[in-house]
Amino acid sequence: MKLILNFTITIFVSSLFIFSGCSTNSHQIGNDSTSFERTDQSETATPIDPNEGLSTEKINSSVIHKSSANELSIEEQEQYILEKVEPSLNEALDNFLSIWEDSAAPAIVGMVDNSVNFNDGHEMLKSAYSQYKDLQTTQLPSEGLSKENFDKVQAINLEFIGAVELRLKSLDIMLEMYERNEFWHENLKQSKKLLVESNTKIAKSISLLEQLIDYKNE
Repeated sequence: MKLILNFTITIFVSSLFIFSGCSTNSHQIGNDSTSFERTDQSETATPIDPNEGLSTEKINSSVIHKSSANELSIEEQEQYILEKVEPSLNEALDNFLSIWEDSAAPAIVGMVDNSVNFNDGHEMLKSAYSQYKDLQTTQLPSEGLSKENFDKVQAINLEFIGAVELRLKSLDIMLEMYERNEFWHENLKQSKKLLVESNTKIAKSISLLEQLIDYKNE
């Protein structure tokens, strides 16, 4: 449980601090002539719909519990949760954080402090987006579990996938600003809001796993 216990604080700090310097009116990107200009959204900006172009389908809605003579015993299910489900979520959480820290955050910070040029920043955001799309297919193991435990694992999975989808929507807004070569304060606020909502779902997935493990250890 060590990773997920430390993960909650890490993800909140790493994903939100990058917006603290984004209140200026314009930003020069790297050493080239491309700049992000803050505009009055009420006059010239076309609002970005964070839901446009993104699937809101629940990836694991097609995963159903199958009653089987191979259902594990209570003791075996407890072991399965500790040895299969928890490590799988830990790995997914680690990937979730690494994508942000390695690609998305440096691009956004670079946009603010002029340390990343336009093309590099754009490619970094596209890379993060692509990696989160891959992570969107995450499915935690649940073979041999009872219907009750299966449903609990699927609830954990659902929260995690929801967090990934919100992170994709946040990145979609950032990519739109890069591609339109305009920096809009209201869209940046919307992107940050989606990050907060994403973090909330991550915390929920961790909490649900902890409840499942604690319940099994009672």
